[in-house]
Amino acid sequence: MNNSSSQPPKIANTLLHIILPSQVKSDICGDLHEEFHQYIKMEKGNIMANRWFWNQTLSTCSRYLFTRERLLSVLTVLITIAILATLYIAITLLSHATDATFYYNNEFWHNGKIHLLFFEAKFWNYTSDPIFQRFPIAHLTDLNSGIWSGFALFALFKLEKKFQLSTMFFSALAILLMICPYIYGVILFQVSSLDNKEIGPLIALMWLPIMYMVIPIAYLILSKLNSSIKPI
Repeated sequence: MNNSSSQPPKIANTLLHIILPSQVKSDICGDLHEEFHQYIKMEKGNIMANRWFWNQTLSTCSRYLFTRERLLSVLTVLITIAILATLYIAITLLSHATDATFYYNNEFWHNGKIHLLFFEAKFWNYTSDPIFQRFPIAHLTDLNSGIWSGFALFALFKLEKKFQLSTMFFSALAILLMICPYIYGVILFQVSSLDNKEIGPLIALMWLPIMYMVIPIAYLILSKLNSSIKPI
């Protein structure tokens, strides 16, 4: 048997490359490969060496898979998906719903407390509407929302590049920039008397920047969390 040509199990090796953080991947994989070949020479066989490599792979991956940073990454992804799905349903409802009584019989459309929409059973029942079978997206475009989102993301990137913000501070600042148009809209509702033609565009300005910004912000947060994982 040519032990020098033996290689670690491909699946185990793939797991290491998928789960390990980039900053420790090369060192850990190199050490495990080196020990694998030493183990083959010592045991004079592949079976025990493969078993040892699998044991080391599962042990190493479990330590890095269930770290605080990994769990926060999973939470970030889940929150991002939930925000996108909920706001898509809400904006589609605002753009395509034909039941006028749903608008005029609920004060939150006129007092700025539109977050109360998400506690309405009718809102969630609307998800079965045939409109969602076509998955419309044209109503998701808004110039003012795009301008704010572009400015906010540019400012966020510049601040991150210059100051190397901590993950917590970066996340707080990103959330603040995302909800600034929402806060502006709530204030405007309180100080102005808006007619029905003005309400729709204002609500779009309150919601769409969050949709535009949540994915790039989530990506940056995930990158920071991944880079902050330390060798165990």
